[in-house]
Amino acid sequence: MTDQSIVVQTLRELGITRTEAEVYVATLRESGGGPVSGYRVAQSVGKDPANLSKTLASLEKLGAVRTIQDKPRLYVPLPPAEFTDKLLADMKGNQIKVLDQLSELEISTPRGIPMALHNQEQSLLKATQLMGLCRRELLIFSDKAVLESLGSSLEALAASSDVNVNILCLEKLGWPGLNEIVIPLPVGFSDPQPMPWLQMIIDRQTWLTASFPSAGTDKLPCGWWSEDPSLALIMGASLSAAMETNVEVSIEIPEVHTVVAEPEPEIQMETTMIPEEPVAVEPAPAVEPEPEPAPTPPAQAKALPEEDDEDDGIQFIIRHDEENTSAADEPEEDQKD
Repeated sequence: MTDQSIVVQTLRELGITRTEAEVYVATLRESGGGPVSGYRVAQSVGKDPANLSKTLASLEKLGAVRTIQDKPRLYVPLPPAEFTDKLLADMKGNQIKVLDQLSELEISTPRGIPMALHNQEQSLLKATQLMGLCRRELLIFSDKAVLESLGSSLEALAASSDVNVNILCLEKLGWPGLNEIVIPLPVGFSDPQPMPWLQMIIDRQTWLTASFPSAGTDKLPCGWWSEDPSLALIMGASLSAAMETNVEVSIEIPEVHTVVAEPEPEIQMETTMIPEEPVAVEPAPAVEPEPEPAPTPPAQAKALPEEDDEDDGIQFIIRHDEENTSAADEPEEDQKD
């Protein structure tokens, strides 16, 4: 069961006072679906009935309760959905008035300074405001739950023929007028599941990025937004590249008819033998036989001294003795006789 103090604090964030929030919650609780008196509501919250009548009149002006009887004065609380819708509509109307009034003052607002977003409600409200200022192109990368919370604003923007709405998401939405690109998120078994997130680029001039943690951890800013064309251009280029990478392309392949060609007739070729011309063979060069080595003289033969052909001028006279020669020439038999 939700604590009443939490409900009162949430209603205060919609622009009403603490007393108005407490009296409205008490009227819902004490009515039981029917009318309730101001005296009974005052007893429930511990207030003086005379002073509580002013608070009930303020709530009636805001559209939270309605008077159905004067004496005794009875009230009927309006359903919470109807009451909060009226608060948001009043806030939207006041925003338009403030913007018009400030534009007449010609006040230069700072650009390029990131502004903090403290919770999911504030982030979605700011995203809705920025989408209302979009004139050419809107790029969004978010999960399905956040996109569904922005559904009415996205459909209204997509209905405009001047604005191109491109959405990157993990699941197919099937909304008319939107360019949807489904991309897979590479999350393994042991990886933590991503928390809800929102990334938005408006006309390549303004950017918004936020992630929404679980309840009770929103003490720090959950996101930022800024009118910074330089950073918006870089962020928009990265989202556009992701869309071009994951775009589905369908290619129609025409039917191919196979044509079987008839075999060509064989052509008989007559072959004529042409005699080969004789090839002139050059004679091999004559090889001279190597001279045979001179025979080696026997070992018993002694080398004769070489004669000296030179004439030294000496003459030799040889005398032949006829007697000695004749005796020597006779046979041995005659000598024995």
